[in-house]
Amino acid sequence: MGQFLGTMAAVCLVIAAFVISSTLSVSVSQRRRELALLRAVGASSGRVRALVVGEAVLVGGLAGVAGALGGVGLASAGLRFFANQGLIPRSLPLTPDPTSFLAGAGVAVVTAAVAGTLPAWRASRIEPGEALRAAELPPRRTGAGRRLWGLVSLAAGVGLLLVSMAVAAPVNTPRGAIAVSTLFVSVPFLLLAVALLGPVLIRGVVGVVAGPLRTCFGGFMASRSVQADLRRAAGVAVPITVMVATASILLFQDSTTFVAKSRNYGQRLEADLVVAGPHQVGVPSVISDRLAGVPGVRAASGVVSTQIFVVGQNDEASYAEAMGVSPNAISQVLRLPVVSGSWSAFTEGTLAVSQETATTQGWSAGGNINYRLPDGTPATGRVAVVYESDATFANVLLPRSELLPHLREPFDTAVYMTLASGVDRATVERELRRVIHPVPGLVLTSRSEHLEQMAAQSTGDNWIVSLFVVLIGGYAGISAINVLVGSTNGQRRQFALLRLAGARRGHVLSWVTVEAAVSVVTGILWGSLISGAVMCGYARLLTGTFWVPLPLAPYLLICCAAVAVGMVGSLVPARLAMRARPLEAMSTT
Repeated sequence: MGQFLGTMAAVCLVIAAFVISSTLSVSVSQRRRELALLRAVGASSGRVRALVVGEAVLVGGLAGVAGALGGVGLASAGLRFFANQGLIPRSLPLTPDPTSFLAGAGVAVVTAAVAGTLPAWRASRIEPGEALRAAELPPRRTGAGRRLWGLVSLAAGVGLLLVSMAVAAPVNTPRGAIAVSTLFVSVPFLLLAVALLGPVLIRGVVGVVAGPLRTCFGGFMASRSVQADLRRAAGVAVPITVMVATASILLFQDSTTFVAKSRNYGQRLEADLVVAGPHQVGVPSVISDRLAGVPGVRAASGVVSTQIFVVGQNDEASYAEAMGVSPNAISQVLRLPVVSGSWSAFTEGTLAVSQETATTQGWSAGGNINYRLPDGTPATGRVAVVYESDATFANVLLPRSELLPHLREPFDTAVYMTLASGVDRATVERELRRVIHPVPGLVLTSRSEHLEQMAAQSTGDNWIVSLFVVLIGGYAGISAINVLVGSTNGQRRQFALLRLAGARRGHVLSWVTVEAAVSVVTGILWGSLISGAVMCGYARLLTGTFWVPLPLAPYLLICCAAVAVGMVGSLVPARLAMRARPLEAMSTT
């Protein structure tokens, strides 16, 4: 849980950095005349940079203090919520300390300062005379330095994607963890590339749709407006990109993991019948042993999942996902092809390890492994089997009888059973139900029914991901609205000029609608491409293929939310701006 919350905090920081940068970029564009006047009266470029960065630091500091104080109440509510869900102990105390407050406020200040660097540099790079002229006609070309750094960021993001795919190790191994981390580290670089190359990219989009747009007044004005100030249009599209990319990655990651686990689990399971308890409740070990003795059951194995602490080559210690099984039945209830060794040699005092883990740790069949059981008890075992498995299966198999005494609760996750040939299945199932009847909640199912139940449990267990999608996506959406409002308010002078020239309010609103649609669709496109590329790499690590399941309904909901954000952030301030008479609007801009 701590790792998950840490990851979500990092995602929020990345979103905050891009949103702050986009907001400041739009603000700098609106205040170009004032900044130009500062340069004209003697302010150096360094002072202008300090002004913009100082504003970001001041706002970031105030927000950091407010957020740190408000975070105490939210943390208390969060502890109660997660305790009620059974994710953390109810006795876990909330222990705020000054270091946490300072760290939170400090992170806010640093994030704001870093995010304000690019807008500050843009505000100070034009000479006074050029800046005064640019106040009326924004520059249309993107600087060579910005394009260079954009290409460097794009190369870094793509390079990290390729490196993570080249590692191609199961995600439950140390190499796989590095591959996943490398994969998701590529996201900020790709978003940064979009932010830097935004004017170039949006020029390409407008070039493609300019023909159809010019067939109507709103489209014509929108295309001319975007082409006249590509940076402003890109500043609007970037928050939408961040919103769509982060929300889609969270949703796609959850669905990809679930589909990969379900597919691999179904391919691996060879049992005819399965006994399982209620969700997050196991099967008592004594019941598992009785089921194995029912006439007609050829093989039965209870399985229990846990973690052990292993010592690999060069005395490097690490955790490994482990599973306790019945050695004499495992090869008959689960399909685990043998790479080396033999399942007949898998007995008490031995272990079975996956091929990837054996390669990573330098183990081989016949060698000894030093490890610690879940309660910390040291143990040594001989590798009896090296088996082939996927990224979603355990790294190490141990005899169940050796593992259960060292667990806090001696419960099996499930009991897998295969039936002898020629037996009356109905009779055997009736006897099995008689054995499990004394324990409430235990259910006997066929293989297909069990897979359906696992799918239903998994699809209903992603509420926490949906919660963070709403929170993070909502924050990005609100921030995008702020950028859109600032961008639309910056066009009040153009609105007034059009109305003085005879345009009606409907004409102006059609212009605003089409321009917002161009920025929103561009942001959706960029965000979808980034999330799709990252999730293809993630699917490659999980399944060995690039196939990604698309949760169509949630994805369309994200796109609709992006469209709603664009329309609200553009049309509402535009209508408010047109309440004033054109001459009054001209005199106040």
